[in-house]
Parts: sequence; C-alpha cells; structure tokens
Amino acid sequence: MGMMRELIHYFFQKDLIRHSNKKKILTKYGIFQAKIYKDGQHEFLVIMSRDFFELETPIVYSYSESHNCDTADHEMCYCNHQIDAALKMIHNEGGAIVYYSQDVRNIDGLLQELNVRALDSMDEVMTKATVKQDLKTYEKEFQSIGFIFKDLSLSRIKLITHDINLVHISQKLGIKIIKRVTFIQFDYGELG
Repeated sequence: MGMMRELIHYFFQKDLIRHSNKKKILTKYGIFQAKIYKDGQHEFLVIMSRDFFELETPIVYSYSESHNCDTADHEMCYCNHQIDAALKMIHNEGGAIVYYSQDVRNIDGLLQELNVRALDSMDEVMTKATVKQDLKTYEKEFQSIGFIFKDLSLSRIKLITHDINLVHISQKLGIKIIKRVTFIQFDYGELG
C-alpha cells in the first residue's frame, strides 16, 4: 500500500466519500484539472492548476456557499467574482479552488457560470475513509475537507479562507500554512 493511501487510511476510516478521478477541464482561462468529492450531505468541487501536484506551496482558495448568497444573482453575490479572480490567480500562480455546497444545483450552476467544459468524462470512484479521532468534533463537511486536503497531498499551503475551522483542520493534519488571507485581494502578489 502506497504512503498516500496509508495516510488516508490512518486519518479516515469510517465514512464513505465518493470522488471522481482527476480530469482535465477547459475554462476561459485555460486548461485546469478537477476532482469532485461527495459525502452523504455535501458536494465538493476542486479545480487545480495543471502544475498543482508539482508545487511546493500551492495557493488553496476555499469557498463555501453561504445561505444569503445566490450564485445566479450577480447583484447580490460577490462569490462569482471571487471565484473568477481565483481561477485567474491559480492559472497565473498555481494552486486550487475548493468549493463546497449543500446544494448540488449550486455547483452545477457555478460550472455553467464559469463555462467549464469537461475534456474527459468524470468517472466516479468509491473510497472508504475514516475520520481521525481528533477531527470527529468537526461537522461532516470539515471532516470531508480534511480528507480532500490529504487526498491532494497538501503539506504546505498559502490559504485563502475566512473560515477558521479550515485553519484548525489544516493544523491538526500537519499542513503548514505559510500565509493566510481571508479573501482574494486585487494584488495577488501579496500571497507570493
């Protein structure tokens, strides 16, 4: 059994998480890689730069839908602009967007909004995962994000999130946060 698989089995053993294989997708900013994860209640979309797995310290932008944010209403929601800026940023600097939603339609709507086209089919793979004891105090979505972070082989990141739970999850999993900001700023170099 490979080292990554051993780490995943060590940290996670109980809940079933379904995920796709890594696939190429085309956006208006170029070709990216994508993976989709799903636990019993949440769906997660990870969009990565093509060089993501070669980066020593990738940027990781985490975005969770909020209940007062409608991705279809541009006047009421800034998240589309943040995700658009994140795509530009990870295309230029390398990294990943981790988007999660309780409503599958929001992820589908986001993909339509970004005009994403799959270059490969999205085959699903079943993976058993057990949540490490000290992550059980977190809600299911954060346990799943911990799984995703480990599945992406993260050890050092530049994190963009307003959610302190993701900082704590990263620390518990031994992922070193080199720099953290709460939202994407106009000067992307501040994360460099």
